[in-house]
Amino acid sequence: MSNTILDVTYEGGMKVAATIRNFTVHTDQKEKQGGEDSAPTPFELFFAALATCAGVYAKRFCDKKNISVDGIAISMECEFDPDPKKYRAQKITTSITVPADFPENFETALIRTVEGCAVKKQILEPPVFEVRIQR
Repeated sequence: MSNTILDVTYEGGMKVAATIRNFTVHTDQKEKQGGEDSAPTPFELFFAALATCAGVYAKRFCDKKNISVDGIAISMECEFDPDPKKYRAQKITTSITVPADFPENFETALIRTVEGCAVKKQILEPPVFEVRIQR
């Protein structure tokens, strides 16, 4: 796999965007944090990445088993540390709602598949972080 490069640009106020491949992801801060609340915060996009990754893995599982995703819904609940200075999630629960006709014998396999999400693996096995100045 090749290296991925994201470029960050400033769009006024607290709006910050990241370009990856040919896509731009826009962020902003909530009003109480000095932003206009015009886009998700970077922190919210982190959780969106986890949730949508779970959705992709569930979709692939269903496609492989020839199961329709109609009626399947995924939600994620984030429980935060009560200390506001820490601003971190203590527990993240992913719930998969399946229709009544979803094959019961595939439920455990679906859970295991969703648990394999690549974004989640980045948290469980974090990369080395480096910040540097360039001129």
